[in-house]
Amino acid sequence: MTRDVGIVLVIFGISLFLLSMTFTRPRTVIDTAFSLESGEKYPTDYFPPRDCVLKGKVSVEGEGINLTVAGPDYSLNVFVDSYFNFTIDRAYGWDHVYFFAFDNTDGDAENHVEFVLEESNIYPFVACPSLLGSFLLLPLGFILILRGSHPRKKETNRSD
Repeated sequence: MTRDVGIVLVIFGISLFLLSMTFTRPRTVIDTAFSLESGEKYPTDYFPPRDCVLKGKVSVEGEGINLTVAGPDYSLNVFVDSYFNFTIDRAYGWDHVYFFAFDNTDGDAENHVEFVLEESNIYPFVACPSLLGSFLLLPLGFILILRGSHPRKKETNRSD
């Protein structure tokens, strides 16, 4: 009986841990490539459906472009001539918008730009199943399995 309970706890702990990992996996929300002629701008925006972490990757082939990222409590204006990463640690969802502008108005040549934006969800309850599964249920389950697999010696009463 103890062994069966241990097996159930180990399976349940592994399931909770794996389930919590799927909630934190990044999801690609924008993956685009385009060319900017001299004097052109390319604006795009994104409305996060919930509070999340946004990670952007910009790759430029050519002279370089100006990248502007703007949102509530976040502003970035930088010149990108090869590769650039940025992170918005707490992007607010629902009614907030994040703007991304790629500007080649100062350049004299065409630039090829690749832009990828990934979203990682922030769920307060994600840590609970992970911690519960890995620090409590798994060791407890293994202990019960080991206890249940060793047969106990029955004590006999000796009368003198």
